[in-house]
Amino acid sequence: MNKRTLALSALAAIGIAAMAPLHAENGSNEHHNQHATFGVGLNTVFPPGTLPPGDPRNKINHKVLPDRINVKAGGVVNFAVAGFHDIIVFKDGFKLQDLVDLGGGVYPTFAGNGAFVFEPNPTIPLSTQVAPLVYYRGINPAGGPLQTAVAGNPANGSNRNEPVAFLQPGRYLVICNIRGHLLDGMYAYVH
Repeated sequence: MNKRTLALSALAAIGIAAMAPLHAENGSNEHHNQHATFGVGLNTVFPPGTLPPGDPRNKINHKVLPDRINVKAGGVVNFAVAGFHDIIVFKDGFKLQDLVDLGGGVYPTFAGNGAFVFEPNPTIPLSTQVAPLVYYRGINPAGGPLQTAVAGNPANGSNRNEPVAFLQPGRYLVICNIRGHLLDGMYAYVH
């Protein structure tokens, strides 16, 4: 072996040793990042006001794909939000039927704005009944990041990526907090 080959081999060994702490306890750094679409895509969205409320053509964008998302504990689901949507993830074990029960037999309606299931502004606390059930609240789709003024069309919270870490094993219900979208079936489970 010449000196150059020996030096390169030593550097490679040091590099491999330096990376060892990055591995998880089980010897792997594979926590898997998964991708899910939250809304089918902007090519399916009709401009606001062009279709009457309840028109079945509005439903095409109201989906989470896939509707069953698998990720290892400690992994991240990257929700690619297409359009005006609001993510809420409930804690492990909370089911869609629990949400219906919470609403007295129907999906709840936020009293401040009937278009939402729960308060959409993450800077305003949820009710004491709901807050302990929620794992993650997404950004307000009409307001964007905290301290950002509300914008009209296009809303500054639309068309974004929201990564959510799932640190513990479980089954997590994910919904669109926009009531009409949830009524159209916009929900999924993260396993």
